[in-house]
Amino acid sequence: MELEREFAQRYIIMPPVKENYDNWLVSFINQVIDILFDYWRESLYLNLKYSTTSVEMSDDEVIRLATQDLTVGRGLPHLSIFNKISSQNYEGRACRGKITFVDYSIKKEDYIEFKNKISISEENIRLIRKLLEMTEGEYTLYAYKDCIYGLGAIKGILDVQSIEFFGYAKWRMLFNYDEILRYHNGEVLLPKTDFSKEYNKRIIENFFLRSKGEKNLSILYSLIEEATKQKHGTMILISAEAEYEANRLSKNGRGTKINPLELNKEMILNISSIDGALLLDLTGKCHAIGVLVDGVSNGRGKPARGARYNSGNDYVRWRNKKSNKCIAVIISEDKSVDIIN
Repeated sequence: MELEREFAQRYIIMPPVKENYDNWLVSFINQVIDILFDYWRESLYLNLKYSTTSVEMSDDEVIRLATQDLTVGRGLPHLSIFNKISSQNYEGRACRGKITFVDYSIKKEDYIEFKNKISISEENIRLIRKLLEMTEGEYTLYAYKDCIYGLGAIKGILDVQSIEFFGYAKWRMLFNYDEILRYHNGEVLLPKTDFSKEYNKRIIENFFLRSKGEKNLSILYSLIEEATKQKHGTMILISAEAEYEANRLSKNGRGTKINPLELNKEMILNISSIDGALLLDLTGKCHAIGVLVDGVSNGRGKPARGARYNSGNDYVRWRNKKSNKCIAVIISEDKSVDIIN
C-alpha cells in the first residue's frame, strides 16, 4: 500500500493516550491503515493455513472500527452513545452543543463544577441532551473519560478532544478545534477539505486528461467555489457530451435547456437555487439548469448521503459506462464537496 504524504498530512494528528504506551496510532487515517493491515495479515495467515478460507471486510466496517479506536480506544464512551445523544430533541429543537474531554486538573475559565459526576451512558442520554442546551458559544460540558463533571468556557486549553453536535443525528469529533471525523445519519465520514485543496483539483485535472477536453480549469474552479456558498447545496455536472445530454434530458422533462452560456460568480448562486443540477461542458459553459438526472441504480447507494449524492452517483456511473466523459460535483449543505468520477 502506498499513501501520499500530502494526503496523510491532511488528517489531524493527536498525541497517544498517556495511559497506554501501545496506542501509537494518532490520526484517523492511521487507524484505518492499521485495521486494513491487521485484516490483510489475518487473511494471509488463513490463506496459507487453510487454502479455501478468505477474510472480507467492507469499507464501512473499516471506518466504523477506526472510529471506535478513536473513542473507546482513547478512554471515551462508545460512538453509539454519541449517536443516541445526537438523535434526541429538546423541546422540539435538534441537538446542538459540545462535550470537551479535559483532565480535572486543567485550569478552566467561568467554570461550574457539578457536585455529582454524570456518567455518559444510555441511562443519562436525556439528561445530557438537556445539559447541552447550556453550551452555546464558547461554553462546553467538561468530561473526563466517561463522566461529565462540569460546565465552562473553552478558552486557551490545548490537546483536547471534543464532540460537537450540530443537528439531528449529526456530530463530529474535534481535536484542538480541528475536525477529525463526522457522523451523519448513520454514516461516519472523513473530514472534508475545502474545494481549493489540491486533491480535488487533481481529480478534475485527471478527468480532463482522460476526456481529452479543452482545459478551462480556472473558470470551473471559481464556479465550483462560488457554488459552495449555496445554502441548501447543489450539484454541478461536467460533461464532454453536455449538448447531447441537455437535449436528451430536456426532451424528457428532466431539466431546462438554455443557449450555451459562460457563467459568472453572480449568476451561479441564482440559477443553482432551484432543485436540480447545472450541466456544464468542458469549457465551463452551462447548457441546462434544474437538471433531474436519470441513470440505473448500481447497488452502491448510500442512504445516509441523501438523494442528491445517490442520484449523482448513479448518473455518472451509468453515463461513464457509455463514454467515460462525465463527473459530478456534489456540494452539501455543510459546504463539503464530493466529486464522483
